[in-house]
Amino acid sequence: AGADALLVVTPYYIRPPQRGLVAYYNEVCRRTALPVMIYHIPGRTAINVTLETVAQIKDKSPNLIGIKHAVND
Repeated sequence: AGADALLVVTPYYIRPPQRGLVAYYNEVCRRTALPVMIYHIPGRTAINVTLETVAQIKDKSPNLIGIKHAVND
């Protein structure tokens, strides 16, 4: 469809634990060659992505290129 990258929101409603976020983003990254960014918007998803979680995702997913950190602090 012409996408240059993916901005992927954290799963909402189910509020997965951090290990679930690692599995989720690693699977998304595995299924595409496109660059992937995490869309961290806890005010809407009710889940925080910790820095440790981002590091674990990056360790297994070289196409993870960043995070859009949409919080007020």
